[in-house]
Amino acid sequence: MNRRLVVSNIALIDLTNIHDYIAEHNRDAADRVVDRIEETCMSLVATPFVGSLVGSSHSDLRFRVVGKYVIYYRVTDDHIWIQRVLHGSQDAQRIL
Repeated sequence: MNRRLVVSNIALIDLTNIHDYIAEHNRDAADRVVDRIEETCMSLVATPFVGSLVGSSHSDLRFRVVGKYVIYYRVTDDHIWIQRVLHGSQDAQRIL
């Protein structure tokens, strides 16, 4: 089954914020981190269920860890919906 990757507007803002924060100290590192997150998002199209379920409060929400960051996403028959990309230290239960 071919699913299409869809990234929410807030997840795009998350990626911009991640890049900007890291780029304050090292632009090349910022590019590498965001590239790695984006590559992982793309890989979810082929292996959507590789991520673990978040828990009972978000029954269909999954997550995938990429370094210090966590991609939160949902899988439907037609799409992989990237909901948020957060730093692992952020309170995801409150934010999601």
